[in-house]
Amino acid sequence: MKTTITLLVLFLCISSYLHSQTAVAPSLGNGTSGNPYQIATWQNLYWITQSTDRWDDYYIQTADIDLTTADPAIATWDSNKGWTPIGNPTINFTGSYDGQNHFIKGLYINRPTEDNLGLFGYTGGTCSIQKLRLLDGTVTGRGCVGTLVGKHSSSGNITYCCNTGNVIASGYCIGGLVGENDQSTIEFCYNTGKIGNGIKDNTGPGWIGGLVGHNWIGLIRNCYNTGKIDGGYWGAGGLVGYNNTDGGVVQNCYSVGLVDAFSETDPIYGLYRIGGVVGDCCTYWVSNTFWDYETAGTTRGHGTPRTTAQMKMQSTFTGWDFTNVWEIVGDNYPRLRNNPDSALPVELNLFTARTENNSVILEWQTATEVNNYGFEIERAFVETQHAVSLHWVKIGFVQGHGNSHSPQSYTFVDVNALAGKVQYRLKQIDFDGKYEYSNVVEINVEAPTIFLVKQNYPNPFNPTTVISYQLSLNSWVTLKVFDILGKEVKTLVNEYKNAGTYNCEFRIENGELPSGIYFYRLTVSNTSSGSGEIFSQTKKLMLLK
Repeated sequence: MKTTITLLVLFLCISSYLHSQTAVAPSLGNGTSGNPYQIATWQNLYWITQSTDRWDDYYIQTADIDLTTADPAIATWDSNKGWTPIGNPTINFTGSYDGQNHFIKGLYINRPTEDNLGLFGYTGGTCSIQKLRLLDGTVTGRGCVGTLVGKHSSSGNITYCCNTGNVIASGYCIGGLVGENDQSTIEFCYNTGKIGNGIKDNTGPGWIGGLVGHNWIGLIRNCYNTGKIDGGYWGAGGLVGYNNTDGGVVQNCYSVGLVDAFSETDPIYGLYRIGGVVGDCCTYWVSNTFWDYETAGTTRGHGTPRTTAQMKMQSTFTGWDFTNVWEIVGDNYPRLRNNPDSALPVELNLFTARTENNSVILEWQTATEVNNYGFEIERAFVETQHAVSLHWVKIGFVQGHGNSHSPQSYTFVDVNALAGKVQYRLKQIDFDGKYEYSNVVEINVEAPTIFLVKQNYPNPFNPTTVISYQLSLNSWVTLKVFDILGKEVKTLVNEYKNAGTYNCEFRIENGELPSGIYFYRLTVSNTSSGSGEIFSQTKKLMLLK
């Protein structure tokens, strides 16, 4: 019996080991400023969390890292708590991390009762972090919570960093990028993710901001936020929750995110402590800083409120450097020139859809293009009863212009338009394989009034021709080709289709059919068996070799 228990324990230990994440030391670098450790994989990144004796070293990231591909899944790490932050109040991370414009995707932290959470939990000394993009993560905690740093108690700067993920926390000092910034400069950074736990009363989180929760005596300059503040109390701001009157400074920043927080005046001081860009602060320390009060949902706060139209005009931003730091492209808000995600590879000014002759015409225009390989066009049919989109299907591709600083126009015609409510989107693809989706456009396509099959084109043909047909009702469709003796030689379509217009290609492979006269017949029925026939029509085509 004792032997059996021992073997079982040994098996469980081995099983746990085989299914635990593995820390792999970087193969290059020694951690010095002249030869930093080179972080290239999620195993390298995890290695930092396990190497507390190296939390004062230098690191550079040499490749994009996708934590969603980790095996086992990051959500199962550390008893389902996810990522273990680099640095804590006992052992600060005091080193340097340079992301070299690479991203870390899918950061996951689930520690709702813990403080000082982020990729880096607690930094100190002269710790500096730069050129790092955090994409699509979720960080859940209590206080001093951000995606990049929970508590940045360092004199080193944070520059050229951004976040697109969400932060959920219940305590104080909650930010999209940094929970609390004690004394450093945070510059050329932005956030697009949602921040907050949804609680909008006096039990909600405090000092909650789109970029930084609490700015003690630090400087936040040339930064912005477009993400939503979802809940909060006692210092909720679009960019900064609480900019401390002891010396916190906010300059040349803006926010356009919705601030959906507790809106009553403070019961002790009688002050209204939410703001479009800075929630709680002394106005003296906020300069040349603006917010869109139409999108923020509030005209209160520290800084200067402006309309959406004014926020897209360079003349609004007095004292800003529009030569080296900022730019406005098309009818858009300002963006940072040198932050890699701020200047998106393709800036869409227009994307529209319209119907014409049973087809849908898609048109779009770009203001600028960087490294643009092209656009995949995707379509989804919307089920009217439940108003949800079905799966997206690629229906075409349009080549991009690579690099362009002038407007470029594009058109795509969906000749196989489905009848009903249809959605379209663009998948813009870079030459290096990265991609971004456009907004979705929706259009109602009227069903054809009659069933019809058209003459194939070209005719005669070799080796391909196209047969077009239209359906006025959702129905089962078969399209078959027969030889001159009436023998079936190919089935082109045999499936249920929605009402709409379709093009079907008929291709002859490797001389499989001889030259001559053939016939194609479209049959429309109520069932797959062909019973309940609604429509049938036959036309002649010619294969000429």
